[in-house]
Amino acid sequence: MFEKILVAFDGSKPSEKALDAAIELAKKFGSVIHLVSVITLPDYAVLKNEVAEVQEEEGKFYQELQNKAIESRKGEVGIKSVIIYGHPTDRIVDYAKSQNFDLIVVGSRGLSTTKRFFLGSVSDKISHFSPCPILIVR
Repeated sequence: MFEKILVAFDGSKPSEKALDAAIELAKKFGSVIHLVSVITLPDYAVLKNEVAEVQEEEGKFYQELQNKAIESRKGEVGIKSVIIYGHPTDRIVDYAKSQNFDLIVVGSRGLSTTKRFFLGSVSDKISHFSPCPILIVR
């Protein structure tokens, strides 16, 4: 039923709970999980090298978060780490469409805008534009 599950992940407690819920589903259905973090770029005009610096710094930050999350759940199910850049809602929905996911699992809230991921309304927006069922975990 749910062969491919996308979990939107920003390291917040709700996203950790979303990952745990997805793992339980994946165990039951033999699913593969794609752990997806989205890095937003500054909305203001910056120099090209500043954008590259932000991408590199944020990329390392989210890769470490994902590695810790995957390592702490090692061996439970197959989890693929994915980091993409752009607006969280757009990129998650686009990725879900392009990879034909059966389910998207998100936390009800994420980190603050200072962490550049998951504004409070992202899970709501994903629910409106998702190409597949969505599970919002509290």
